[in-house]
Amino acid sequence: MHPKYSIAFLLFALGCVNEEGSHAPTVEQIKSESVLVFEDLFDGNSLDTAKWFTTSTNPKPFDRILPRAKCDYDNAAIMLEKNILVENGNLNLIARYEQGVYKGIVEGGKNLDMGCGFLGQDTFSLHQSYSSATIQSKTGYNHGYFECRAKIPNTVGLYPVLWLWHHDEIVVFEFFGNSKAHFVSAHKGANAKSKEFNQVEDYSDDFHIYAVNWTPKMITWYLDDQEIWTLDRIENAPENPEDYFFPDSLDRWLAPNISLRIYEWTEDVNFQKLPDTLQVDYIKIYQKK
Repeated sequence: MHPKYSIAFLLFALGCVNEEGSHAPTVEQIKSESVLVFEDLFDGNSLDTAKWFTTSTNPKPFDRILPRAKCDYDNAAIMLEKNILVENGNLNLIARYEQGVYKGIVEGGKNLDMGCGFLGQDTFSLHQSYSSATIQSKTGYNHGYFECRAKIPNTVGLYPVLWLWHHDEIVVFEFFGNSKAHFVSAHKGANAKSKEFNQVEDYSDDFHIYAVNWTPKMITWYLDDQEIWTLDRIENAPENPEDYFFPDSLDRWLAPNISLRIYEWTEDVNFQKLPDTLQVDYIKIYQKK
């Protein structure tokens, strides 16, 4: 962490654990009791496609679109393989301002109503102003410590995000169009619980380590090896289903998906600063021995 933020962040982190005091393990403890089961250091000259999907499982030449927010899709980003670059030991996911008409298949289950007149797996042809990129692990994991070292872009209106998802979801980090507003969350179906870390620092100034430890009874988020938030499964008792947001782990798995998108609700994408890049140094996953 940059020295000028170390004292401020330490005080902040100490105030962000669960209300009854932290009982989560440290990163050092987690790693000492775990084995490394997945690693990509992005040291080569191209993405390892044995490990990652680059768009979706839809057939080429179709790209993917996330049909949310405004139905005019002014700010929707098309995910293109050309915006994925591996060089100098980093994965670079690039967002560009470029006018064009793109064909694709709507992301979502077949015939599922995705809103705005689209059904899942519908084909489309839309004029778009932006393109960006996403990768998703071809392998999912049931519980573990998921760690990513990344540098966030600072262009207003960009949406860098690292999800762990399958049926349910854990958000390791997401920035809603602002490099100073960091969110984490846990989801089960339509239920979710999230926490915002706002105006702590500008995360685009340097690389940071974003991580989450998912166990059957606890989810703990870490930033630069410091615990910032913990959720206990006991808080989400099944007798209160409307509050039950802990991801289901019965015959389930979660796979890392890291993306640089356009924040669809924003009114002011600073397109003059594009292209801009989400840089990823590595992604690692550990599981209990």
